[in-house]
Amino acid sequence: FYDDDGFPKADADETFDSDVDKLFQSYDSIVIDNKDNVFGGTDKVKLNLFDEYGVITAAGDRHLVEFFPNEKFLDGDDPQPQWGFKLTPVDVRINRMKKDIF
Repeated sequence: FYDDDGFPKADADETFDSDVDKLFQSYDSIVIDNKDNVFGGTDKVKLNLFDEYGVITAAGDRHLVEFFPNEKFLDGDDPQPQWGFKLTPVDVRINRMKKDIF
């Protein structure tokens, strides 16, 4: 994406667009089925936002969805499965905090 001087190459946008399309298609086959892995994700929300708005986001999917109407990425209080992320239950946070403190 960048030349030797650190400047974006002229075709960086086209290359990134192409890569995002390939990534999004490959993530269609990824399913997060490990119930213990509430921190994993596929970046499909991030890729979707780039596709819709043309911006690259730094935050992970679970944080990005907090800033959109629930119906875009959630079914009620649960993530829509096609986006490939899970919400972190409160008990997981509490247990992790106890483990880190003690």
